Amino acid sequence: MSTPQVPETKTHANGSFLFLNGFLSEISVSGLKHKKKHSVEITVDSQIRILMGTEKTKNPSWVNVGLAFPISDSSSLTLRVYDHRPIPLPRRFVGGITIGANTLRSEPGAVYHSFSPCR
Repeated sequence: MSTPQVPETKTHANGSFLFLNGFLSEISVSGLKHKKKHSVEITVDSQIRILMGTEKTKNPSWVNVGLAFPISDSSSLTLRVYDHRPIPLPRRFVGGITIGANTLRSEPGAVYHSFSPCR
């Protein structure tokens, strides 16, 4: 009988990533504005997903459950958060991070201090 995998959570000042069985399965982003529309663009290697949501809580955070990005030893992850303004104004980039393979493979529960901002 095999031992069940324990989820591995990576945290930093702007959010967290949950890894389970070699897949990125949950993302939480903090610092979003209350009652504002946001989109989150996630790129793992060459796979891109864009997820949209409206923040409705007084303590904003944006969580997506059920992503299935495979993570390999050479994977890199880029996360970009956009603020959606009234039409016809374009969406506005509000922040993001890029994580390289070495960071993705660091010790479970590690707090990251050195992220490269996406610009």
